[in-house]
Amino acid sequence: MSQVNIEWKEVTLNEVVTYKNGQAHEMYVSEFGDYCLVNSKFISTEGSVQKFSTVANQLANKSDILMVLSDVPNGRAIAKCFFVDKPNYYTVNQRIALLTVNSSYHANFIFRMLNRNEYFLSFDDGVKQTNLKKKEVLDCPLRIPPLAEQQKIAQALTDADNYISALEKLIEKKKMIKEGLMVNLLTGKQRLKEFAFNEDGTAKGYKDSELGKIPEDWNLKYFTDVFSFLSTASFSRDQLTAEHNTCACIHYGDIHTKLDYCIDTNTFVSGYVSTNQVMNYAAIQQGDLIIADASEDLNGIGKSIEVLNQPNIKVVSGLHTFLARDIKENFALGFRSFISSNPLIIKQYKRLASGLKVYSLSKSTFKNIILALPSKDEQESISKILFNHIKEIETLNKKLEKAKAIKIGMMQKLLTGEIRFA
Repeated sequence: MSQVNIEWKEVTLNEVVTYKNGQAHEMYVSEFGDYCLVNSKFISTEGSVQKFSTVANQLANKSDILMVLSDVPNGRAIAKCFFVDKPNYYTVNQRIALLTVNSSYHANFIFRMLNRNEYFLSFDDGVKQTNLKKKEVLDCPLRIPPLAEQQKIAQALTDADNYISALEKLIEKKKMIKEGLMVNLLTGKQRLKEFAFNEDGTAKGYKDSELGKIPEDWNLKYFTDVFSFLSTASFSRDQLTAEHNTCACIHYGDIHTKLDYCIDTNTFVSGYVSTNQVMNYAAIQQGDLIIADASEDLNGIGKSIEVLNQPNIKVVSGLHTFLARDIKENFALGFRSFISSNPLIIKQYKRLASGLKVYSLSKSTFKNIILALPSKDEQESISKILFNHIKEIETLNKKLEKAKAIKIGMMQKLLTGEIRFA
């Protein structure tokens, strides 16, 4: 018999916790409430979606475990748990179980054993709503190490959580800095030092324009005076294949969900098509702008990406997109990437968009869009700064993904006893 089998005892959850059901709070919900109401939405969103109650009908204590008991078929909330981090603040709603861990067990360790435990997930048949009953919850089988090892495992996983949380906060801080720079640099509110002064050393001023005050040395151009529109395809997702072919396509859905600012078509395309399918459509070139012409969200209207590479194969712009090409070389490579991030342009897009549930822009709309353009040298400098911030955030995101993967591996090994603490 292995050391794990000797030292880790088999129990049911009934031996480990005291169970209580959450209570109804609907009539007490108020944005002025003193108590955070824990419901399935709160737990499934890691506490980012909150409601408050003026009354605590089922107050949780620090180190209690709160578990979602009901969810739709194949839902991601069933049996998801929340570990109470402070007393006298969280009150528990209906269809949430309140579990108080007995003193002979480590509460944080038990929380990690229960959170989305495979035993609970087995009650989801993928057809009807899952509703865990009290007996089903308390019958959950567990294999538990000695208390000292529970403490060490919980601490190791808590340390991993804290590292992940610190990375997430750092990423959010970097994003805020980047967004602030975009607003200021793309509108001219903030000038880079090398472009902020005249030859005699005096500071450059601002001038009134149709877009409000802009730097005195920036020029206004209508979108259609500097861009021409080229032909695009209308392939649906189903018409694109993952199998490599002679030509490829960029789908508007990927502009909304997978791509930001720019694209390298030699490393990403939405899918492939054959040569004879794209004979009548323009081939994408370096510096082209691909614009999504439709969005379910007004904030996503006119989102665009710049092609930063020269494609190795013919790539076409696809369904619900416009393909725009700089016809007078008004832009430095990379600066077009930030057209749909510029508040001066976003405001115009929102004003000119049509639709109720789905918002759209037409090609004729763009004849009314005005661009405020700095010199190409200033564009290049602005682009370099913004891309440096974007790359820093991408590096941190990769670091975060790695940290999360490591934590999953730690849980798989530590919570099963595959790796032991001395």
